[in-house]
Amino acid sequence: NSGSSGVSGGMTLGTGTTTNGASGAIAMSTGTASSGAGGAITLTVGDGDNGAGGEMNLTAGKSVTGGALRMTAGQGTGGSGGHVVMTSGEGTTASGAVSISSGEASGVTGEMIVATGSGANVSGAMTLGTGTSTNGATGSISMSTGAATSGAGGSMTLTVGEGDTGNGGAMTLTAGKTTETSAVGGAVTITAGEADDSSSGGTGGAMSLTAGAGAATGGDVTIKAGQGTTADGGDVTLETGVGSATNSGAMSIQTANSGSSGVSGGMTLGTGTTTNGASGAIAMSTGTASSGAGGAITLTVGDGDNGAGGEMNLTAGKSVTGGALRMTAGQGTGGSGGHVVMTSGEGTTASGAVSISSGEASGVTGEMIVATGSGANVSGAMTLGTGTSTNGATGSISMSTGAATSGAGGSMTLTVGEGDTGNGGAMTLTAGKTTETSAVGGAVTITAGEADDSSSGGTGGAMSLTAGAGAATGGDVTIKAGQGTTADGGDVTLETGVGSATNSGAMSIQTANSGSSGV
Repeated sequence: NSGSSGVSGGMTLGTGTTTNGASGAIAMSTGTASSGAGGAITLTVGDGDNGAGGEMNLTAGKSVTGGALRMTAGQGTGGSGGHVVMTSGEGTTASGAVSISSGEASGVTGEMIVATGSGANVSGAMTLGTGTSTNGATGSISMSTGAATSGAGGSMTLTVGEGDTGNGGAMTLTAGKTTETSAVGGAVTITAGEADDSSSGGTGGAMSLTAGAGAATGGDVTIKAGQGTTADGGDVTLETGVGSATNSGAMSIQTANSGSSGVSGGMTLGTGTTTNGASGAIAMSTGTASSGAGGAITLTVGDGDNGAGGEMNLTAGKSVTGGALRMTAGQGTGGSGGHVVMTSGEGTTASGAVSISSGEASGVTGEMIVATGSGANVSGAMTLGTGTSTNGATGSISMSTGAATSGAGGSMTLTVGEGDTGNGGAMTLTAGKTTETSAVGGAVTITAGEADDSSSGGTGGAMSLTAGAGAATGGDVTIKAGQGTTADGGDVTLETGVGSATNSGAMSIQTANSGSSGV
């Protein structure tokens, strides 16, 4: 030991230098023990009370190939092997750092391997983490491969090992939780690599999320935003990449094709239910286009070869007042507006029916309006007809208002609109022509409504044939039977009604009174 005002003497343990050959080695070992443990070796730097503590350096030899430095704990012949513990020094302000790295090189630097050993039963676990903190933030973890010049950046792979018993090992990435008021939990960001050669070349790295294949059932993929306990839940956004010079990326969402004996997976697009307020809306739209047409939207049910074809249903929401269902073709800003076409499916025996009706109601049912739009020049024409037939009768047309209980049957009005140029629009009722021998052409029957209250009361409805008034000359009324080419012409019969209990109806045929200057 030193005196009261000096230092203790140093110690040097070394072999001499050599000019031709290897220098001498130093070996320190404790003896082999029987019925006991081998003796320990302890290298300890003494404590100090001023300045930095004394260092301990273990440095392998320099040569053409550098000498290796190995630290190996003792083998356990009947139990666990010895531990290797490397711990930096404690401190009052900060503990010491631990730095393990391969050395620099003018060629390839040495690789770094941190792994637990292989085991006959279970291999050892590995924990990479920073310590807890009682006052302040915990330390971060950063894993990155180095930047490369004239080469590719090193890849990074996280892989759970295969097993042959039980479930496969899970992989979990969880960002940090915070308990601070109004703070935000840690984000998880996964970004594929950029490709930028400074000359508009290169394609960014792809990102793939793929569940594991299964010999029976494949794994699920679930993307779910976080729950909001006192406010909104998190949003989920799927958006393709911007193409700054050309096209943006396409998006494809679909289920995979089925196997040889199954069906393809279904798809559900919906918003969640709500207990207080409106449920979320669904909006599907293509983007606005400049110097081009807006993208089309197509909803198509796939073809089948057995049973009825898949249905397509558009149903507005149920509420105190039912939701409206609107189908509107696109506006034409420089030409014709888009068409609305509703066509039933073709068939080998019969095509599908088209049914348009207002819904049932315990009060008044909704009205039905079928009309062409108003136009600054000419309004659109309307055609109501059945299709032609090459083998059989064509379809009939039936127009009727519904039967009423405790009310009047609805009226029916056919009116040609007024005009201020040219002749008024004509109204023509023509029954069908037949070319079959000895058959009869279709009849035209116009009958006013009956009045029968089951107690001999009421007057039948009147029938009036009146030509149009004219500011100059009134229109004519012509009643003419049909021509018979090889037989008699048709009869004309004017007959008043029978009065089963009293008088038959009177008949009056006369010309009207003249005006003040006519006859």
